Amino acid sequence: MKKNFVSKIGIPVLAICVALLMAACPCLDGVQLVPDAALRHAIQVELQKPLGCLTEADLQSVHSLYAQGVGINSIDGLEYCVNLTELDLSDNNIADIGPLNSLSNQSTGYPLHYLDLSGNIVENIQPLAGLLGLDYLDLSGNVIAEWDDLTANVTNGGFDEGGTVIADVSVEFGDGSLNPSFEVTLNALLLKNVNVLIGEVIVTSSDAS
Repeated sequence: MKKNFVSKIGIPVLAICVALLMAACPCLDGVQLVPDAALRHAIQVELQKPLGCLTEADLQSVHSLYAQGVGINSIDGLEYCVNLTELDLSDNNIADIGPLNSLSNQSTGYPLHYLDLSGNIVENIQPLAGLLGLDYLDLSGNVIAEWDDLTANVTNGGFDEGGTVIADVSVEFGDGSLNPSFEVTLNALLLKNVNVLIGEVIVTSSDAS
């Protein structure tokens, strides 16, 4: 009798244990769409999905992500978050923002309008050229030397009057002059009446002339 009882409950209990194990463990098929653990955790918190793998459908359902100062080194996987409207990755260790290229698809309507990358180690801002929905961009605290891609963004229809761009004081040389690459970008922004801050100083057309 006891043996029959155990056999009757054994299969359901085993099935439950397997299901829990699959939910708690990393992707059993070896595919991890977001390899950076800190970024993955931030997304899981946003989705209220603490266990299991993040699927493409999960990532496509992310509309805002605030992950300030959580130790992110790589943003691989964000290319699947094509419906992001607000993204704050400030104060991390991010150098490569290449995955943001996928957020510049015109078919999605350029949903990303808020992007904070301040306090990272970004040098190349090429992906910003196609993010034409931006109206807020903070790049302060990075190591950007060439600003041509942000100029391309502005001249191709990005940023409207009232938008905001924050740069770092590093765009200024010791004699107070501007990095020539940034100066071109600055003039393009000011022509569209975009608010530009260098550090905490608001720049006007007269300052740029």
